[in-house]
Parts: sequence; structure tokens; C-alpha cells
Amino acid sequence: MELKDISFREITLQDKAWIDAFIRKHWGDNYIVVHNEIYVPGELKGFIAIKSEIKVALITYVIKGDKVEIVSLNSELENIGVGAHLIDLVKNEAKKCKCSIMWLITTNDNIKAIDFYKKRGFLLTGISKGAVDLSRKLKPGIPLFGENGIPIQDELVFQINI
Repeated sequence: MELKDISFREITLQDKAWIDAFIRKHWGDNYIVVHNEIYVPGELKGFIAIKSEIKVALITYVIKGDKVEIVSLNSELENIGVGAHLIDLVKNEAKKCKCSIMWLITTNDNIKAIDFYKKRGFLLTGISKGAVDLSRKLKPGIPLFGENGIPIQDELVFQINI
């Protein structure tokens, strides 16, 4: 399979039920808690990747001032460029809004995401030690350990100039 086999489009109101289910599958619920804020991806702007009429990936974002924050990025297809293309779509929207920085948060256990973002030029610009413990007060279902057995404790801030 290749990237040319995938189509991309903006989120519409009709996608909300699918987004809620997709986020629940990947995040344990239909909302995300990051830097002590609650986000409902089904209410955010974003893009969907589609293969053979099946929605296979999602990116959501928020623009605040001259910064765009990627809130979620999940894909059922890996290693063909879907995630990178979704980031580029958000970057293009952010440029239209005169944003100069794209940033996101992942957790200390998410080795795959850390590698993914670093390969795309994102720099680690901050660590909020123990931040996930605070997030658990807003979302008690956040696991204590990641898939690889690493305790989930800290939020890592990555950013890139756009």
C-alpha cells in the first residue's frame, strides 16, 4: 500500500460519532486530557485519512494566537506517510492563520511517538514532570503504565517552527 491510495479531507459535523469511537479506541474515552485541559476531538478542527471509503486516521488541532497545537494524531496505517501527510495538512492551515509554531504533547512512555516527531524535525522543548498524575484527576482512566511497561508520568513538549 502507498500514500497515493489514501485520500484526505477536513473533518465535518457528520464525522463526530466516528471520531468519538476512534478516539475512544485509541485513548480510552472520547476526550483527551493534556496540560491540564480537556479536549473533545470530535469538537475540534482536523483531517481524516480514508482508504477504500474506510476512515483510517485522524489528526485534530487547536489554533491559539500564533501557535497550533496538535491535540491528537492516530492512524490505523503506519510507515506509509499518512501521519506525516496529516501533519502537513495542519501545517498548511496554520500558515494560513499566520502561525509560526506547531507544538504537541506526548507522554514519556510513548517511544513510537517520540521517534515519529523527532524524525519530522520536532524538537523536545519541555518536560512537565508528574503532569500525567494531574491529568488523572480529570481522566482517572489514564493507565499507570504504557504498552511497553514504562510508567506514564511526564508530559513531553515537542515543537517545530513553521
